[in-house]
Amino acid sequence: YNPYIQDNLAFSLQMQIASEQYYPGFARHIYLKAYRYNLHLLPKSLLIEAGAQTNTVEEAMNAMEPFSVILDKVLKGQ
Repeated sequence: YNPYIQDNLAFSLQMQIASEQYYPGFARHIYLKAYRYNLHLLPKSLLIEAGAQTNTVEEAMNAMEPFSVILDKVLKGQ
C-alpha cells in the first residue's frame, strides 16, 4: 500500500515535463513498478537513477546540475 502514490506520480510527471521543457531529451521514461522503495513514506518522493550501464561516472555526476535546476523549478512551481 502506498498512500502517496498519486502525489508521487504527479510530482514525477511535473519533473518529466520540466525536464523536457528546459533540457529536451535529458530524462528517460517514467517506469511504474509494484515495489515501494520507501516511496510510501512521504509525498513528493522520487527514485532517481543517474545514468545507466552505458554512462560513465563523470557523465552521471554531470547530470546532477541540470537535475538540480529542474528540481528547483518544479519545487518553486515555475
